[in-house]
Amino acid sequence: MTSPNKVQNNILPEQYSTRFLTIDDAETIATFISQTSGAKGYQQVANADVLRSDWQEPNFVLEESSIVVEQDGEILGYAILWDTSVKPVKPWCAWAVQHDLYGTDLVPYLLNWLEEKAQRAIDKCPPQLKVKLQTNALEGYKRRINDLINAGFVHKRNFYRMLIQMDTAPPQAKLPENISIRGMKYPEELEAMARAVELGFKDHWGFVEEPIEEALKFWKHYLDTDELFDQELYFLAIDNETGEIAGVNLCRIEQHGKPETAYVEELAVLPNYRRQGLALAMLHHAFGELYKRGRKQVALHVDAESLTGATRLYTKAGMQPVETWSNYQKVLRDGVDISTTSLD
Repeated sequence: MTSPNKVQNNILPEQYSTRFLTIDDAETIATFISQTSGAKGYQQVANADVLRSDWQEPNFVLEESSIVVEQDGEILGYAILWDTSVKPVKPWCAWAVQHDLYGTDLVPYLLNWLEEKAQRAIDKCPPQLKVKLQTNALEGYKRRINDLINAGFVHKRNFYRMLIQMDTAPPQAKLPENISIRGMKYPEELEAMARAVELGFKDHWGFVEEPIEEALKFWKHYLDTDELFDQELYFLAIDNETGEIAGVNLCRIEQHGKPETAYVEELAVLPNYRRQGLALAMLHHAFGELYKRGRKQVALHVDAESLTGATRLYTKAGMQPVETWSNYQKVLRDGVDISTTSLD
């Protein structure tokens, strides 16, 4: 398929061609991501299986949500739009071009394509709601940042990748009274875990509530397609008196793109169990279990201005920021913002 070479007055060179991505492109795009990541100073080993899982997630149609630009069969850049939420007020765009092609007409072409495609998110949302297109950039990667600013994107937030390097075993977890930690039982406890994550993250910046049925579809898809999913590393803090989940610490033996590093995917303490030291105890417990499995590095991503003070917690646990990623947004339609922006 060859698409028109003109989008909002941006014209690609005649030798470029465009088409949508297919599942068969996963290996090629994984290589492209790894190469372009290295060019910007971020070493990443992209995994084709992870891409295939992303591209087949519920409610997502790759052929309707992607574009790739080529010249003589060589990929120059690509873009993908995710707007699969019930109320997609924060459509997310993933995109990249070859390092030397930032600052050329290719970037506004792709960003305009994404903005046009994101108009369908507006149609899915009630008319009073604010809709904003989102993407990210590694701090200091000026080529990408300048192109985003020129396209009307505004810097909104920073997120840290924090890391702990354990040369010795971490401290023993000091759990609050009547709390124990164990691995999740899958699939029996999937819904209880998903509900706990939703409740635990309601006061995190950018949170938008989703129907639990939708959350369950996504959780099941990703866990069933993740070859490294280990229910024993999906730690649940349990109230021994009520049997309720008090907190979740969902870990993976490898961070996507960083196979040498274990990863904390989600960490949250439910409101009734906060300010008791549970979050730190859950971190120490996870670090200890991962250390036993030979993982001396553990990473996570966190809002640099966390509304709940999570960065202070992670620093106390011995983690340090090693990278900063910046969130950029472009308002597609102004209105009421239903995402969490403060604790008021």
